[in-house]
Amino acid sequence: MKKKSKKLVSDRQSILRAIRQRFADRLPLNITAVKRDDPKLVRQVYEQRPYWGWKAALADAGLTYNKIRIEIEQTVVCQLCGKRLASLIGHVTQLHLIDCREYLDEFPGAELVSEQLRSNSMGVIKQPHPEWLKHWEPVYSLEYLLDRLKEYADLGFSINHDNLVAIDTSLPVTLKKYSGLTDWDDCIRAIDLDPVDYRGLVHSDDFTLTQFQAWLAERERAGQSCLYQDVVAERDHWQRRHLIAVWALRQYGSWAAALDQAGVDRGLPIYGGRHNFTTQDVLARIKQLRRDGLDLARKSVVLMPDGMAIVTAAVRDFGTWESALDAAKVPLRERERKIQFETKSEVLQGIRVRMKNDWSLAPIELFYGSRNDMTLFKQAFQFWDSWGDAVQAAGGNREQLKQAADTPYNSKAKVVAELKRRGRQGKLLAVRELTESVADKQLYVMASGYFGKWQEAVRAAGEDPRKYHQWNLESPGKYKSPEQVLTAIRQRHRKKLPLHTRGLTHGEHMDVPLLYTARKLFGNWQTAIENAKIDYGKIARKTQDYAAMKGRVYRTYQSKEEVQSEVQRRYSSELPVTYRELCHSKDPEIRDNGLLTAGKKFFGDWDKALRHAGIDPTEVQEPWVQERKARLRKKAKAK
Repeated sequence: MKKKSKKLVSDRQSILRAIRQRFADRLPLNITAVKRDDPKLVRQVYEQRPYWGWKAALADAGLTYNKIRIEIEQTVVCQLCGKRLASLIGHVTQLHLIDCREYLDEFPGAELVSEQLRSNSMGVIKQPHPEWLKHWEPVYSLEYLLDRLKEYADLGFSINHDNLVAIDTSLPVTLKKYSGLTDWDDCIRAIDLDPVDYRGLVHSDDFTLTQFQAWLAERERAGQSCLYQDVVAERDHWQRRHLIAVWALRQYGSWAAALDQAGVDRGLPIYGGRHNFTTQDVLARIKQLRRDGLDLARKSVVLMPDGMAIVTAAVRDFGTWESALDAAKVPLRERERKIQFETKSEVLQGIRVRMKNDWSLAPIELFYGSRNDMTLFKQAFQFWDSWGDAVQAAGGNREQLKQAADTPYNSKAKVVAELKRRGRQGKLLAVRELTESVADKQLYVMASGYFGKWQEAVRAAGEDPRKYHQWNLESPGKYKSPEQVLTAIRQRHRKKLPLHTRGLTHGEHMDVPLLYTARKLFGNWQTAIENAKIDYGKIARKTQDYAAMKGRVYRTYQSKEEVQSEVQRRYSSELPVTYRELCHSKDPEIRDNGLLTAGKKFFGDWDKALRHAGIDPTEVQEPWVQERKARLRKKAKAK
């Protein structure tokens, strides 16, 4: 540790003398009171390097917060007229006729409410309240916020942004507001910490390779996963990741390199077994799972003990899991996830599998984690009042129940209250307005669990989700008369904007109110176009012979034999049997999407369905179709 300079020691000593003198004179020593009386003293404390802070300065002066006098103002002064009030919010808007934002912009650093009101609400309005670290200053200030951040770091908390949002919601938001900083790393630097260190607060000499090896060996004996995604998801009671794991990552650059340095057998399932899965091993494992009648959906395979390693190897060698299933010749009908947790026992079994493999039970991990299982999470609410109740019914221990309750929105009432709060702030409650922040993810997860769908949660908060739909964002009554509709249609026609229905409901130039109002006033869109003196045939995207289609009977095909019989009937009757005609023919007697769908379902693709019916596809297809297929096969083979 570097020796302090003589000037620095002298400065600190003079500061401590001044603090002790204020205490002796029975003057208040909370930050905001001292800033009113002696702002230079507070400024000197925070100019010290390394970072000192007011709480540390009081401690060095032999004082604590339960000894000093506290003084907070009951009113706040209006900078425009000098009047003192408990709150200036109504005063500046109604008397001075300016917006509160304009007032704060004109008077930087000013406050709209008194210290007493701010003190009453501190730690109450924002949830979750700071149960990890009680407030010692009565009022927020920039200096106190920095001291509070430093205190979390000194206690060993991981002070990255997302972690602090989870345990002390108001701190990151308020610190950014008071400091004017938008980059959280700059907030970390303000207390003389290296942003590289704050995620784990470990240093090179904190652990040794021998200790890391012993830690891994202990996890092996306990049967705990040593996969990277599982290790980093675990937190201690301080909400920190395993410090030794963070140390290993910093020391060796990656988790794989750290495991190699530790000399462990990475072929073991507990480490992912990646080196055991060659290309042939992946194919053999898929075939084995298929023989055993197990679920081959990617979601289900990932949830197997060695599933992550299988899927990772498959993606490495084949590009995607679906491509690996193609290579193993797994039919499409066997790729869907079988278990849907339709009964209480299935849900309990799914939870117990997660507990047995020590996978996270935190709600946000069930939705966004590497081993997420949204179906399990949402189905649990069909049988229990909360996710925590389901985990308890499955026999979860204290730590697992704590994981299950790891969300600030652990009841329907809290979800509804948060949605109402956002509504009062004028925020749209549409899903598309949600961000990637942890708070938004937590809200979405719990709303989906308690209410099944986000829209139902919005309805429970007293809002109509339809008002946030893009189609309804236009003001009601945009077109009030037939003349306005026709004028709008002609304007679109002059500007060469799309006038077919698809162009009005999708894309850059959508105008749904125009389409809906035209249908209401003219009966249908075609009549409105014709009343605007425009040829409907030239603007329609696709026309249908509705009269011919009215009496048509749509068939379904339940077996291979039915598909084969229908294809042979069509062929013997000299009707087209090509994919293009069955899908796109303008003649409704020829077009049959149901036959195509069944053919692909039972045979894999339409060409195979034709061959099974004894028809050579090359005899019925156009030459250009055959040439295109040959090019595509050649391109796929080259890849």
